Amino acid sequence: MATKHDRALASFLVGLDDVVEELSVVSDPQRSGELAEQLMAMGTQLKQAAPNAARGVPVAEAAKYLDVSEPTVRLWVRRGALASLPGSKPALIEHESLRRVGRAVRELRAKGEDREWLEGVVRYVEDMTDRSSPSVRQGLKELAEGKLQPA
Repeated sequence: MATKHDRALASFLVGLDDVVEELSVVSDPQRSGELAEQLMAMGTQLKQAAPNAARGVPVAEAAKYLDVSEPTVRLWVRRGALASLPGSKPALIEHESLRRVGRAVRELRAKGEDREWLEGVVRYVEDMTDRSSPSVRQGLKELAEGKLQPA
């Protein structure tokens, strides 16, 4: 017997297949926007149906998504390129962090498989993470205002 959770997920998957199929053939920008709104609503529906899945992604799944090894995902978490949910056991990777790094990795792979380029992107993501820190932003503001001198 299917649980309420199973039924909700089955319904979601059917609707998702319909929207994805229609989106793949539509050329009308207005209709594309409507379908994008439907996808967003479906994402909300899925998060409500599967609250644990909405929290984060296990390291193994993040590795599959990024097409890298699990140790690489853990390294990127330690280096700050990927964000894990605090206190999660086993570790869960935040959705937005995973998507941001995934976009960067896909772009890099499209440009070629240059390991130095990939390391550069990881450093860039780390830098952007550091720059989003309130203390770093405050320090940069004070530096721009002349209140601090560069080291």
